[in-house]
This record gives sequence, structure tokens and C-alpha cells, in this order.
Amino acid sequence: MKIVYIDSQNIHQWLLQYHWWIIDWKNFYVYLNEKYEVDKVKIFFWYLKSQKGFYQKLKNIWYEVCFKETLVLPNWNIKGNVDIDIAIFALKDFYENSVSQAFLVTWDWDFNSLVYFWIEKEIFWKVIIPWVKNSSVLLKRVAKNNILDLAELKIKLKKEKLSNKT
Repeated sequence: MKIVYIDSQNIHQWLLQYHWWIIDWKNFYVYLNEKYEVDKVKIFFWYLKSQKGFYQKLKNIWYEVCFKETLVLPNWNIKGNVDIDIAIFALKDFYENSVSQAFLVTWDWDFNSLVYFWIEKEIFWKVIIPWVKNSSVLLKRVAKNNILDLAELKIKLKKEKLSNKT
């Protein structure tokens, strides 16, 4: 089974930080299915009650939505990180023999160990990075030629209308 693991917080924040664009998650799902014939796309979020409708939309598009419990600090900042959850889900899928090819969508070098593991187990396929030119040297080093630059797909994947709901 070809499985994609998406660090949504990482991708969303990266794209916003550079004031580029908002990703259209439906178009992204369609792209992954048409281009790579993936079987499952797991997208990881901090759980926010206010985003419940958005999560449901993703489920309706056939994403498997995975949540990290969050903590709202007294200053209203949200504390949460999905990296370890992605790694645990990926390892669980491997040891349950439910993944034959693994894709990762992130720019975070924290995933180097996971990619090395996938390479060792011969299931690594690709890392999709929001902007390869300005991403982790370490992640690029481990992924080598198996990198896809999300910036090159901007025209296909850009959300046309900005909304506070998606």
C-alpha cells in the first residue's frame, strides 16, 4: 500500500510564512492519486475544535485525519507538534505490513531518521517539500533525488479563494 504522511502544520505554516499561497487540499489529494496512485493519505493536525468543519471536509475528500492533542497556553498560544505522531504512525504501519511505499510531505529535518529507516527497509518513495531551495539541507541529503518541490505545483494546487474556514 502506498501511504502519504503529511505534516499539515508544517506545510501550512511554511507557505504562510513566505506569504505565498494556501494549498487546496482537495487538489493536492487528486494530484497524489493521479500522479502516484497512492492508496492512503494521512494528514496530521493539532486538534482545534474551531476547525471541526474543515477536518470533516478533509475526511469527505478521503484523507485519513490524525490528531495531536493540543494545549492552549494562558497567552492563547497553542502548544502542539505532530512530528512524533507521524513517526509512530509510520512505524506502526510498517510493522503491521500495511505500507509498501512511503511518501512524506514536510520541510522539517526532524524526519531524517524516519527517511533513513524507510530507505533501509526499501519502502521510501518521495519527500514532498514546500520549497526545496530553502529547505533543510539534511532532509535534502537523505532524500537525494527523491524530492518533489511543492512550489513547482503552485498553479495546480493553489487555493483560489481564501477563507478562514479552510
